Amino acid sequence: MHARGTSSDGTKVQINLKFTVIEIIESDCEKVTWRNSARGTYWIYGEGTETIEEDYVDVTYHLLTGEIDVVGFGDVDLELEEIIDNNFEG
Repeated sequence: MHARGTSSDGTKVQINLKFTVIEIIESDCEKVTWRNSARGTYWIYGEGTETIEEDYVDVTYHLLTGEIDVVGFGDVDLELEEIIDNNFEG
């Protein structure tokens, strides 16, 4: 997953994560949530890049809208909401 954005306080961030799927957490007609082990980098504009090792990352893919929510738990807790990935086809 490669995500770039601006936080609510105006800070530009970029996250690059590599996932390995561990298990499906939830699945219904509206969304699928899966748990992943993850590692990658977290970049903050003006502060540089730090390597992050996540204990795990939960990814929720909303089947009707194509939106993706990501919650990470580990060195850097992260939460990304309503990401649109145009390469993900439902």
